[in-house]
Amino acid sequence: MEVKEKLEVSLINGQFEPNEALDILQNLISQKVNFHLVKNFNSEVRFGVQSVKSLDRIKALKEANLEILEIIQKATKEGHQLSVKANIQIEFV
Repeated sequence: MEVKEKLEVSLINGQFEPNEALDILQNLISQKVNFHLVKNFNSEVRFGVQSVKSLDRIKALKEANLEILEIIQKATKEGHQLSVKANIQIEFV
């Protein structure tokens, strides 16, 4: 089997009730925040310095989460479903 040097995978692709979309997206963001918290902790323990890259990413993820909450609250209030799509792109660099 030949290994591709570039791959795109559809991680999320569907229509959801607002509460379902909230669960899916908050779980995804939570996992990413936890990843960066651990990465920052490891940097502090191993090198004695915080990982600026991880701290910046945590901040951006928390801001994105607030935006997601806003759109989900609006969809709930107005009775809309939400289309959520997330693709993962992987390639050699």
